[in-house]
Amino acid sequence: MNNIIKANLCLFLIAFSFISINSSFAGGFPSPGLPIAETDSNNYQLYSFYDLRNRESYVQVTSPDSAAILHVQVFNVGNLCNENNFFDSYTANDTHVYNLRDIQTNDTDPSGFVLPDNAYGFVIITAVQGEGLPANTAGNIIGNFRVIDTTGYEYRTNSQGPSQVTFAVNESGEYTFNFNSLGGVVASDVVGIIANNITSGEVSISQDSIISFDTTLFNNNEVEFSCSDTVFSCTADTFEYGINDAIPNSRDGGVVCGSNVITEGLVRLDLQFDTSIDSFAGYIGLNNGNGRGSMDSFHQEQGLLSCEDRGSCRVFVTSESYFGDFGGIDFADSECQRLADLEGLPGNFKAWVSTTSPSVNPDSRFNQASVPYRLVSGNTIANNYTDLIDGNLTAPINLDETGFFVDSNVWTATTQAGGSFGTNCSNWTDLNEDGGFGNTTLMDFGWTSASFDACDTPDFRLYCFEQ
Repeated sequence: MNNIIKANLCLFLIAFSFISINSSFAGGFPSPGLPIAETDSNNYQLYSFYDLRNRESYVQVTSPDSAAILHVQVFNVGNLCNENNFFDSYTANDTHVYNLRDIQTNDTDPSGFVLPDNAYGFVIITAVQGEGLPANTAGNIIGNFRVIDTTGYEYRTNSQGPSQVTFAVNESGEYTFNFNSLGGVVASDVVGIIANNITSGEVSISQDSIISFDTTLFNNNEVEFSCSDTVFSCTADTFEYGINDAIPNSRDGGVVCGSNVITEGLVRLDLQFDTSIDSFAGYIGLNNGNGRGSMDSFHQEQGLLSCEDRGSCRVFVTSESYFGDFGGIDFADSECQRLADLEGLPGNFKAWVSTTSPSVNPDSRFNQASVPYRLVSGNTIANNYTDLIDGNLTAPINLDETGFFVDSNVWTATTQAGGSFGTNCSNWTDLNEDGGFGNTTLMDFGWTSASFDACDTPDFRLYCFEQ
């Protein structure tokens, strides 16, 4: 075996040595307005951990370049993942610190709610296009958080965003973090934050949504110890863990590797790809229980993975309709992606349309997945790409990106085998021509090649496939 501990330290830069752990503030907690010196790289959404169980928690946010409207959502894991939320306004270069014990807006107005004294969970802050509108994915906010224990130690780290793969993750979905007991480490906090509909402006969390990891622990001699699967969700028993029996959870929760007393080594988490969530961010903290603590993050957005890696590919018919001169494949792809983003569906989407001269079609440009294609409801329409083009679907493609039923013709100019045929509104540019279409009610070849019609016919849709 390669020197896995040294390799991961070099490759992923995740040292948790207590030579550099933070000392907390002497003489009590900092004031709510005290800024944190270093912030993270820019993003439109931030994920932060908080804990009010004999701890104080602060989340700092900055809008460095322009004015912003932020949707602040606070989830209390200890109370059935209950959510409180409010909107906040920032001008360019505004910085504000939210004291989770007494949350006030950027203008120092009350947020409208007070968390219980023993609340704990996470805060998700999203730059939005306006109150009740989707996320502003071009937004630019930065932030971090601190959690300070009454015994004097502090956790402090950057807040993670949904497109930041910060360390310890590779294309196979592997996360690693190392640990040790230097400095008298006696407890740990391994927490995981999950989220759905991340671009909708209204992030949703369900207690039924989970992410699961195959878990392995290596000691400093590279000896491997198998552990039970680690599951993260928004429930009290699956939100936070300790490392093992030697470095247990600071709040008496479970551990990621039970019946193990290794005090120095590395934990590897291999993602079991699960489409029930869109995004995940995790944090690992170590403390000596008396004045010293350190925290860092591990993170990956599932949308950065191909749908094949995640186990299934989403399919929908557009909620919007088009004439046959919509402009070509690039426009159709952009419409699929735009509608998916508005609904918070992660991933890369392409339209099931074809052109001739040049001949461009799904068979030549799609990732031909070996996993099922599924509607947004979860119903399977084909077991894989080969099954998709065999002339018969398992179910019709009759739901749009919101899950609404659609009975409509769909512009395709595509054969059941994914190839091109020439009736395509002159490559989707001419209203005076005819275009080939399918129909959302059909499951035989007619789903994609039912007939052709005049390109000035209104109310035709597009099929969209995740790649």
